[in-house]
Amino acid sequence: MASLLDDAKPGRSTLKVRVRDSEYAICSLTHNEIEQQSLDVYFKDVDEPTLILTGVNSINITGNIVQDDDEFIPSEEEEDEDDYGPVQFRDPSDQNFLGGFELRHFGLEPHSPYYPDTIDLRKEESDEEDTMLHDNIAMGLINAMMNSGNDTQVKKAKAIL
Repeated sequence: MASLLDDAKPGRSTLKVRVRDSEYAICSLTHNEIEQQSLDVYFKDVDEPTLILTGVNSINITGNIVQDDDEFIPSEEEEDEDDYGPVQFRDPSDQNFLGGFELRHFGLEPHSPYYPDTIDLRKEESDEEDTMLHDNIAMGLINAMMNSGNDTQVKKAKAIL
């Protein structure tokens, strides 16, 4: 959390961080307008972050410093393991989706003769959790199209929405 002190003067103050020769603004606070801001920022020791304050007021920062525990060994319950080894969540023989998810997998565009699969994940949904998962993946695809900078992709995404 970043907040102005009680004796703040009118004006704007900006908290920045310098990491590896680059500078980033974390927040800007203004007396009687925006006096506090929740922060969710993480750094590693190798980043060697330097905090920089510009403006007329001091900014109070609260948070946690978490030390890396090199001796941490996960218990058996914490290890993610399946029949194919640790942290591997798919059957290596399953070739579906190796190229990633596409709109056609969610019924958002027609299947093409150029793609051999005719997978429709919407037809495979068995409960609300499946539907929510597929909605989130489909929205991720649409958001990627909206942010692609490609006019054709943006137009296509807007048409879907």
